[in-house]
Amino acid sequence: MSYHISADGTLSNVVMRESNGTPDQAQLAVDAVRNLVPLDPLPEHVKGIEVTELFWSTYQCPIPPGTLADKLRQMPDGRQIVIEY
Repeated sequence: MSYHISADGTLSNVVMRESNGTPDQAQLAVDAVRNLVPLDPLPEHVKGIEVTELFWSTYQCPIPPGTLADKLRQMPDGRQIVIEY
């Protein structure tokens, strides 16, 4: 899943990048992120934040090597954050 947070705290582009094959779980994850609003504004020097994160359990869905999910799984919290200055 990925999403963007604008400088004013607006949440946009909430997208399931790769599904675990269970549409109900995917929709619950999308809804969970969309329900994060309202978000506080970001610090003045930050224009936005792009977040990509892993939302599913590897117990239910084996993760093939080299996929986006595999790369995210190797990060400490399963999340990649890109800060736009």
